Amino acid sequence: MVISTKDERAGRPQLGKPLDDASNPSGKGYPSLKGIGAGFQDGNSLPRRQTGVGHSEPSFSPYPQTDDSEDEEDERERVAGNHREFLKNFDNYCKSNPLINIPELVNRFAKPKTSLEKAGDADRTILYKLTKLTAGRIGLLKWLMETYPTLYLKPDEHGWSVLAAAARGKRDSFLKFFVRGFPQQTAELIKSDRDLMHRLLPIVMDVDSELLFNCLDKDTMLHRDEARNTVLHIASRYDRSMRPQEPQFKLIEHLIKFCPEALTKVNKATQSPYQYRITSYLDGISVSDSGTSDSTQEEHNDLQPLHDDPIAMLLKGNIMHLKDRDETIRLLHGAVQEREIHFDLLELTNLNLAVSAQDLTDLITSLKFENILQYVRIPRYKLSSHSSSARGEARSDQQRTGKRDFQLIFDLLWKRGVRTIIKVIVEDDDETPHSDEAIEELAVFNIEEWDWRKIDLCSEVIYKAANNAEKVFLYSSGNNAVLRSWSGVDGLKRLEQLTDVHLFIRRRLETQARTQAYLEGFIQRMSVNCPKVKVHARIQEDTGHADGQSWFPGLDKVETNAWLENMDKFAKFIVNIPQDVIPRRDVKVAVIDDGIDKLQGGFGDSISDGVSFYTPPGTFDTKPYYFSSSGHGTLMAKLIRRICPKAQLYIARLEEGQTTGQPTAESAAKAIDWAIKKGVDIISMSWTIAQTEENQEDIKKLKAAVKEAHSARILMFGAASDQGFNNTSPSYPASMPEVFCIGAAKLSGHTEDMAASESLFVFPGGSVGIKSLRAPPQAADTANAEMVSGSSFATALASGFTALILYCVEICEYGEKYRDDLQEFDIMKKVFQTMTQHNQQYIAVKDYFKPAFERLDWDVGRSRLVLLVEFIIR
Repeated sequence: MVISTKDERAGRPQLGKPLDDASNPSGKGYPSLKGIGAGFQDGNSLPRRQTGVGHSEPSFSPYPQTDDSEDEEDERERVAGNHREFLKNFDNYCKSNPLINIPELVNRFAKPKTSLEKAGDADRTILYKLTKLTAGRIGLLKWLMETYPTLYLKPDEHGWSVLAAAARGKRDSFLKFFVRGFPQQTAELIKSDRDLMHRLLPIVMDVDSELLFNCLDKDTMLHRDEARNTVLHIASRYDRSMRPQEPQFKLIEHLIKFCPEALTKVNKATQSPYQYRITSYLDGISVSDSGTSDSTQEEHNDLQPLHDDPIAMLLKGNIMHLKDRDETIRLLHGAVQEREIHFDLLELTNLNLAVSAQDLTDLITSLKFENILQYVRIPRYKLSSHSSSARGEARSDQQRTGKRDFQLIFDLLWKRGVRTIIKVIVEDDDETPHSDEAIEELAVFNIEEWDWRKIDLCSEVIYKAANNAEKVFLYSSGNNAVLRSWSGVDGLKRLEQLTDVHLFIRRRLETQARTQAYLEGFIQRMSVNCPKVKVHARIQEDTGHADGQSWFPGLDKVETNAWLENMDKFAKFIVNIPQDVIPRRDVKVAVIDDGIDKLQGGFGDSISDGVSFYTPPGTFDTKPYYFSSSGHGTLMAKLIRRICPKAQLYIARLEEGQTTGQPTAESAAKAIDWAIKKGVDIISMSWTIAQTEENQEDIKKLKAAVKEAHSARILMFGAASDQGFNNTSPSYPASMPEVFCIGAAKLSGHTEDMAASESLFVFPGGSVGIKSLRAPPQAADTANAEMVSGSSFATALASGFTALILYCVEICEYGEKYRDDLQEFDIMKKVFQTMTQHNQQYIAVKDYFKPAFERLDWDVGRSRLVLLVEFIIR
């Protein structure tokens, strides 16, 4: 059948394409009418609208209106009858005639012709009857839309547009043709009834959604349903029956392209579209495996998202490109970060430590990673001489083939599930760089930005290692042969996704003028061979940089004193408790500080989790929790474990103020919130923050976080300011009534003068010698050991001491009855006061945690420990 929408008397008829499936396998032109799409399951749930776009348009009522309702009803019945009669004659004619001229048939069968622009029964125009679409009616629909361009805007008596009615009646063939053929008109109807967009998604999935989205505004794209789901949420939902996923994948791609803000919206269940996809994906798997779904969001959070789901990876990949780290974590994990989103070893250069392959292996295997990382950054350093290569080659072979040290890191990341690295930043060694073969091993990853800082790196190596790279950073010695190779037809041109090249030329042998000429030649050849690629280039000299001062003093080793010697002996008894003696509950301590140097070793499996809130201003790179700015946090964590070897640590790294060097109140509040969500028992805060005009709002957030932690029965310890009566303004968080303010005592046990006036309790800390973590090894034994802030040191001891008490209560099997009470601030305060005796602030541990425990085995020591615990809980 061939259809013409022109009047034959006006010229030769315009012929369309055949509509049968056999002659139209591609689906282009007019659509196939056999089994297109799945119908809506709940058509009766469409919302009613009392008004519509077309109600007030006079063109729909060309005849004078009458006040007689019976006459109006009779008129609508006559129009409806005309519509039925016209379509009956039209359909019959189409069945027996291959050539159809729409204007001629309208003149022939429409009696009167004006009835076609009128509404019939239920206030419905003839377009509503055409929702039952046939091959012949397609031409009529097109003619009506062209002849009466506003007819589609008129809703029926229920307020439903023709598209809403078609959706209600599951007229998928009509919907697909209308959305594909009339994207602008579809957009107008959606704007007036935004719920319609949600219902049309299965239809939009099978058409060119770009045409429609070009006609819509962002407010419509961000419209929410009753569950606060956006269009992207609904489009991302996993449907096990939807095979293949390619149409859904392209629809989501287009949604993100036209409205990237949708990625950041959460529904009533606080799920981003990515989290919504994962939840529905896991629900779908659960249903398919067992026939029912009883999964919970908590269970979903414990599962690594399945890497073989391309839609989940599409959503995650777009989220990973967001610049706001906190927002990225929120959209991926919710309130609590579950996995690392980057791997940054930059601060490795601050440590005066020999790092071995085993050290790196222990660090990487202790971390959980997303399978997409925002970046991996590795500074220039050398593994210690006893470290092995990534593949275990003989040493002599490694020397012959160049370095392979960093290959170990990427091998381990691959084993930890990393598959995509958005940006690779590696600072290679100029003297002994990595071999091309080692660099090419990165080909297993999908890499978007390539920044391997090796002078004159061959473009062939880059192509093999990162052939999907969109941005490439090149480092040149000024060698013209290399510059010509990079810009030649066999060079960077092979990178089909390439958009930007950043070239840095370190001038060495040639003059400035000659080097400039080489650069101009490079740019000219790139404009010919890679015309769409932007080139950013400059000639530079070698420069150095120095890290800013940290507010944390560099610390490492602690000189002993009588109090510590006593507790060391008791700790040996705790360490030697048989492994089958398992506490009912672990003791979890959050160390909120400047991070820890995890590579320094000694922590074993005691670090349960960590997070960083330190993103220096002007950057998007968050400094990881497994490095410390100065070693302060490392020392605090070691002190806690020294007193309570069984404590499980949760590390939170604070942001450091750019000018003051102090931790920021905002990051401290975030860290406390994180610790609450992690369910810790104790929070150790060996620092102070002074209130200023600039941070007043952030101090309010800090106070609120402390109060929430107090309500959650978390025991908090903060360092006194060490200024005593000289401190005219409160220092946070120790000045808050919900926090144990800890001051420093001298080696004799007497309270430091400055600490006495503001501290609730004092622990050893005054005049304690500390060996510098950052100093060279030979300086560690000199008399010039740094002096640590007394209350900072004491706060860590107080936190560890409290953890020890809770642990002893647990292994003596009193935890179930008394543990919750001991988590109350006032009750723990009374426990401390009981141990202070005559000195109302200093705890005399030798009278309770006796050194004799060191020599006792568990069978004997348990009964004595029970007596101690009974004294504590009495």
